[in-house]
Amino acid sequence: MSVPIRGKGLLLGVELVASRTTMKSLPLELNAIERIKALAQAQGLLIYGRRSNNGAFGDTVLVAPPLNINKVEVDAIVEKFTATIMTFEAELNSLGL
Repeated sequence: MSVPIRGKGLLLGVELVASRTTMKSLPLELNAIERIKALAQAQGLLIYGRRSNNGAFGDTVLVAPPLNINKVEVDAIVEKFTATIMTFEAELNSLGL
């Protein structure tokens, strides 16, 4: 799995793709957005998820912290989001994806 990141300021979008080289989407039946949201919530992190064109162009998760966030809180979000992505990637690897 690869995670191209785009954003501006505090609003970040992370697209979940099977390959960064080909930008091929993950299979729809994985329901990647809902799984990522559940894993993030288990870390104490609430994120948004979106499928573009019913997943045809990939699944995107959005991180949108409040504007009054401080550095310690940003670091905590990065840590929790990293753990979420690593857990999801491990799940994909166990499925052979």
